[in-house]
Amino acid sequence: MVAAVKKDHGCVFGMTSAAFPMPSTRCWWWAQARSARHMANLRKLGVQRLAAVDPDAERLRPATEELGIAGFPDLVRRWLLFRPQISFYLHSSRFHVEHALQALRADADVFIEKPLSHCLDGVGKLSSEASNRERVVQVGYNLRFHPGNTDAEEVDDDGVAGRILWARAEVGQYLPTGGRAGLPAELYARRELGGGIILDASHEIDYVLWLLGPAVELVCMAGKC
Repeated sequence: MVAAVKKDHGCVFGMTSAAFPMPSTRCWWWAQARSARHMANLRKLGVQRLAAVDPDAERLRPATEELGIAGFPDLVRRWLLFRPQISFYLHSSRFHVEHALQALRADADVFIEKPLSHCLDGVGKLSSEASNRERVVQVGYNLRFHPGNTDAEEVDDDGVAGRILWARAEVGQYLPTGGRAGLPAELYARRELGGGIILDASHEIDYVLWLLGPAVELVCMAGKC
């Protein structure tokens, strides 16, 4: 699902599963160990002009050595030397809005891995900037496209199950072994880095609202066990 901010020029500020660059597009990636897999997928789609940024040379290595992608240690050199048309952000959510604003002001479209941010500070400015510059900002919630969820949507749309009165989504992760490749477990736990299960598990919140419609009441319980 994509929410349009301004329909007359197609500026988008919403949620989708992926961005769809053309083969000639210059794409930049905030690199992590797992980013090499994503960039390899872009290559398969025909995108050849790719670059990655990470101050950690070891995290850059899979992209630069295995895929031959240009690597930069900082954002300034990336903008000066590469000038991407699309920027992908898959790093700590506390930096998402700040870095996405930089991309928009350099006339690049933006794809952000969920969540959009760890707080709402600057989100309104990001939306306005995207609209004013006629740029696209998309937030990835790919579980909407999981076969189980798409099947559930069909069942719901067809009315086979009748009126759904109650639903429960349950998810868990063991950080020492279940964290994403190349990312320290502390990113999932430290609030100042944008971590925390309520934000990191927002896939479930997203697809439940997608399947069942907007919430009319919100209740949250959080604690340590």
